[in-house]
Amino acid sequence: MGKLANYLVVRSLLAIPTILVLVTLVFILMRLTGDPIAAMVGMKAPPEVIAELRHKAGLDLPIHEQYIRYITGVFTGDLGKTLLYDRPVIKDILDHFPATLELTIYSFIISVLIGVFTGTVAAINQGKFEDVLMRFYGIFTYAIFIPWFGLLLQMVFGNWLGIIPIGGRLSAYISPPPFITGLYTIDSLLTGRLDAFFDALRHLIGPSFTLGIVLSGSYTRIVRANLVDILSQDFITAARARGLRDSLVIKHALKNALIPVITLMGLEFAILLTGAVLTETTFSWNGLGSYLVDMIRNSDYIAVQGTVVFFAIFVSIISVIVDALYAIIDPRIRY
Repeated sequence: MGKLANYLVVRSLLAIPTILVLVTLVFILMRLTGDPIAAMVGMKAPPEVIAELRHKAGLDLPIHEQYIRYITGVFTGDLGKTLLYDRPVIKDILDHFPATLELTIYSFIISVLIGVFTGTVAAINQGKFEDVLMRFYGIFTYAIFIPWFGLLLQMVFGNWLGIIPIGGRLSAYISPPPFITGLYTIDSLLTGRLDAFFDALRHLIGPSFTLGIVLSGSYTRIVRANLVDILSQDFITAARARGLRDSLVIKHALKNALIPVITLMGLEFAILLTGAVLTETTFSWNGLGSYLVDMIRNSDYIAVQGTVVFFAIFVSIISVIVDALYAIIDPRIRY
């Protein structure tokens, strides 16, 4: 465990310059978009109002002082205050992030389950109709536009069939469970609120299946490719020659085929966070994605900058965790 611990420490330290580069890019890009204060209040606003807001945002400082102030704030958890509501950005982020995290987790589970199943079906039926069908599924889902697919599910299963709610996290007649983690399904179970738990699950069906199905195609393709390769190797042929059941052989081969999928899982989790922006808007999901859209509409420069930085840091952390899992699971990794 000593070498593994050293590897994890080094990998974590390497994430720091990555985060620094990301937040620096955010700093530069946000200042290349023009004057955010003028965009927020309009060109006809009184000069004294614009000057006051520029001072509040720190835009009246020299660029190097703005950068130092910005970097210091990022690494100390101070992302400034929203221009629109004068609230700490980090507080708004932490209030909205649990909803996005809950949606991401359920979408992630759905995408992995569907992707592994369809990829396995394609691999064990290589060259047959099932293989062609699953490969088409992988290509088709990859090309789906998330808002269009979300609206389709809302129309069919929400409006026509009435099976799922078309928006929100809870029904109007259900009060939210006491805040513990911010994830309604978890908090309702921890507090014994089964009414809130099942209602929250119903509201998760639409958005989580929207994201999960769209992103499952990536797993379909990679699981199929890996499993086809492993099923053609000598140790699988030897196992079948010894008379092992085909189901047992496939189960053993699938374990080996899933090792490279770990890396894809980390990438997909990051994509799920960005996809949540579109899905939350479609399903009126009060998460960080919808918050970011609202702040963009209101040209709240500080809130947008803080939210983008938060996403960048979170994705970097996920990348470190995935690398650690890959090093633990795959015996071929040397550390």
